[in-house]
Amino acid sequence: NMPDKIFEVDFPNQVPSQILPDKINPGVSMRINSVSLEQFEVPVEETVGVEDQSKGSLKIGIVGAGQCGGRIAESFFRLGYTKSISINTTAQDTNVIPTKLIFNIPNKPGGAGKNMDESSEAFINHKDKLYNEMTRVFGKIDHIFICAGLGGGSGAGTIVQTLDLAKKYMRYIGYDDPQKRVGAIVTL
Repeated sequence: NMPDKIFEVDFPNQVPSQILPDKINPGVSMRINSVSLEQFEVPVEETVGVEDQSKGSLKIGIVGAGQCGGRIAESFFRLGYTKSISINTTAQDTNVIPTKLIFNIPNKPGGAGKNMDESSEAFINHKDKLYNEMTRVFGKIDHIFICAGLGGGSGAGTIVQTLDLAKKYMRYIGYDDPQKRVGAIVTL
């Protein structure tokens, strides 16, 4: 049974479409293309984000995860790599990096305390904040390094997800090889 009328809704980058019957108006259907939401992200403007002070030829974004990762990122920051973000589950372990994100864990003001599951859950609940800060602080960069300690707290519980988010950001700014542009600096 073909409907009497088909309304077509077209999107850029033609992709497979689907005909959906209109439940309100029998005999009328709409052809709607299936499109990934990531195709609709706003393109990155040619901004510098935070001004880099390293005087190097590569622009590098640094994310310090947890107390140990934050300390490593702080060392980069002091060397002039000012496109840096520090994330943690407690404010008591923060450092001199101006952009700090605290992923609060309800009823636990002291942070993850070596509990990777709690830090991982906190990250999931706040990852959009980190992504927004990446766009604000990093701008157009060449590489991202995620710094973390793997001793069992905030860094260990968030490093894999932070790496994935960094790869997503690198795709967002136009790189088709994010796995070659995102790395980790870890310690035990």
